[in-house]
Amino acid sequence: MDSTQEAILVDLFDEWWSEWPTGQKQAKKEALKAWIKVFLKDPGIPKEDWAEFAEETLNKAIIGQVAYRNSIFKKYPDQQKRKRADIFVPRLPMPSTWLNQGRWSDPVQQLDQQRDALNSAKRHCADCSKEGAIYVADIAYCNWHYTRRFDKKHLRLLADKLTDMGLARLPDESSDDWGTRCRQHLRERGGSWARLAGA
Repeated sequence: MDSTQEAILVDLFDEWWSEWPTGQKQAKKEALKAWIKVFLKDPGIPKEDWAEFAEETLNKAIIGQVAYRNSIFKKYPDQQKRKRADIFVPRLPMPSTWLNQGRWSDPVQQLDQQRDALNSAKRHCADCSKEGAIYVADIAYCNWHYTRRFDKKHLRLLADKLTDMGLARLPDESSDDWGTRCRQHLRERGGSWARLAGA
């Protein structure tokens, strides 16, 4: 390898290296050796394709893998939350290991699908078929069931207020029907649940 080729590969390497999280940038010299081997090892990558391979394959792979990890750590900041959600995120390998093992081929899209599947599984309320609006320990609840389970004092105040307005729950009336009737009554009078609760 001549000095021009080496300079090109070092520039491409520096760009890739900058995408690694700060705490994971280890053994840079070994990583550079592994980087050069990826490009030159038989059969190697043609020189005219180096920049495209570095940008479109190697850089995109590490950017995608790091972005996925960051999104998981943001949503599940501690290990116990990840464990409850049945998510295990292994430590990133050393950069040289990542290159030597061809880890750019790890399927980031599959990881995204796993995350989407987890999100869609949690979309519905745990107690009914309505869409979840509030999460408690990664379990979704609609507003009604959240209030019923976790905010009974607020629910009691709301029920008392509705009773005072002549909107007490009727015998054999489901909670959904009662809620619909109360919302309709409030809409007809230009009110809202929020205003009622704050009144």
